[in-house]
Amino acid sequence: MAGSATDMSSLELLANKLKAGRLAKQLSVEEVSRLIRIQKPYLEKLEACDFSFLPNVYVYYYLRAYTEAMGLGGEDILEQCRTVLRIPCA
Repeated sequence: MAGSATDMSSLELLANKLKAGRLAKQLSVEEVSRLIRIQKPYLEKLEACDFSFLPNVYVYYYLRAYTEAMGLGGEDILEQCRTVLRIPCA
């Protein structure tokens, strides 16, 4: 898992953007869960900046799916998250 506060900042920034995007669209976590087929408790953990619940590759996948569903784009921040989570390039 990521170690430094600087590393965590891109993850926390994205988590906060996801929650803000969901609220702006007036969607519940449950609705987003159904939309992107990721369990509600996992989405709640992402929004709470808890990234320790699954291996990093899954956390990255969930962040990416959530970002796309909210229409946030953010390839730069996703790339930063990928680096922080130490996910190798495909």
